[in-house]
Amino acid sequence: MRLFDKRTPLQKEWEKLEVQEQRFLQKRSEKRESILNQKLEEKIPPKLQKTLDTAFAKAFALIFEKGTGVIEKTYQRTKLEQDYQVRQYMADVKQNSKSLRSFSKKARDTGTKNLLLSGVSGIGMGVLGIGLPDIPVFTGMILKNIYETALQYGYSYESREEKYFIA
Repeated sequence: MRLFDKRTPLQKEWEKLEVQEQRFLQKRSEKRESILNQKLEEKIPPKLQKTLDTAFAKAFALIFEKGTGVIEKTYQRTKLEQDYQVRQYMADVKQNSKSLRSFSKKARDTGTKNLLLSGVSGIGMGVLGIGLPDIPVFTGMILKNIYETALQYGYSYESREEKYFIA
């Protein structure tokens, strides 16, 4: 009976995240092809699909291997690390739900900002008729978002294991 069960804010937040994870996994386990993807598959010739797949693979490999330094120039890594340390200290001292949620809130805000930036750059390049160079930019934006999210939670993304996890 949870009515008289005194749980810490950390336990409550952990349980909430576990529920969210289960919903996410359940939703992703049911593989459904979107109508947009079905329509695009009908319109895109196999040769073009192969070219796009190759371009994405090369862009991802190039940016993963040599682009981290360039990506890091687009945000202030030391500031993100310091902000994490402040939030971590606040969570350790206050030990309340609000201080724990500040991690998720900050990461969500960063993700929203990067999503908007990625959309604007994609639309801008599309309007200008720049197609294939958009792929490395898009890939770079994805990695930028992942790197910033990792720093929001105090994780490094430089080790080989973390790079495999990101991929």
